[in-house]
Amino acid sequence: MKFLIISKPITDKSEVASRHPKNLRAIKEKLERAKSAGKIEHSWSFIGGGHAMIVNADSAESLNKIVRYTPSFDLSSVEITPVVESADWLEAFADHIDEHYMADE
Repeated sequence: MKFLIISKPITDKSEVASRHPKNLRAIKEKLERAKSAGKIEHSWSFIGGGHAMIVNADSAESLNKIVRYTPSFDLSSVEITPVVESADWLEAFADHIDEHYMADE
C-alpha cells in the first residue's frame, strides 16, 4: 500500500542547520537506497524545512520502520495518509455506486 508522509520541523531551525555535511550525505545515500529498493517512490524537500514522501509499505511494521527511522523523526511533526491511484479509486467508487445505489435501474 502507498502512503503520503509529510514531515514538518517542530524545533528550532538551528538544530537542523547544525547537522554535519557528512551526516547529510549519509542520509542522502540512505534515501537513494530506499528508492532503489522500492520502499520510497518519490521524495521532496520543502524549501522552508521538512519533506514529503510517497512510500510503499505492506504492513504496519514496515511503515513504522520507514517513518520512525527517518533521521529527523524526533524533530518533526509527521502526517501519514494512505493513497491510491486515482483511476483505481474512481473505478472502485463507480462499482460501489453501481452495487449499492443503481441496483434497481
